[in-house]
Amino acid sequence: MNEQEALWAGQFGTDYTVRNASAKTEHRMLFWDQVFDWGEIGTPESVIEFGANTGINLEAISRIFAENELSPPGLAGVEINPHSYELLRSNRAIHAPLDAFHDSIHSFRSDREWDLAFTMGVLIHVAPEHLQGAYDSLYRASRRWVLIAEYYSPKPREIEYRGRTDALWARDFAGEFLDRFEDYKLANYGFVYHRDPDCPLDDISWFLLERQS
Repeated sequence: MNEQEALWAGQFGTDYTVRNASAKTEHRMLFWDQVFDWGEIGTPESVIEFGANTGINLEAISRIFAENELSPPGLAGVEINPHSYELLRSNRAIHAPLDAFHDSIHSFRSDREWDLAFTMGVLIHVAPEHLQGAYDSLYRASRRWVLIAEYYSPKPREIEYRGRTDALWARDFAGEFLDRFEDYKLANYGFVYHRDPDCPLDDISWFLLERQS
């Protein structure tokens, strides 16, 4: 377990979950409606999230499918923090089949592939020397799409986070993924502003990447 994995698996990660307990699923639903217009690009039948926390993104996806009268997707969440994992595993608001894994983006292995593999606010907490392994995990897990929703910076930079200088970095994660895996191309991208009254998600830049057949 590397330094950042230990940080998020411990009390630091638990405190994050407690601070964000009031996050609204409706905001995430609006976000996912931006990423997928549920017809034009396509609809994933299976989804895996690395760093799923308590499952708010997976809950939002399951609700979108239900409201559009679509067959529920097979969902999976990988979460390193034991407290958050237990909340994910027992999340009854996720109205779809769910596989919950108490694991890390670095060590997770599966013979299965999912239509969509994604991170939201996870790669920013991976130290630069460990990023290539995280990209590899996303690539292995994805059958068709990868979504990277993180803090964007054209040049890599370290950002102080809750008094620490070893816990948050911004960079062009999607660009690095595309450079590493030439069989993926940019399909869609956007930005969510923290002052958006309908979808306030902390200045996230998102990039939907699609595997080329």
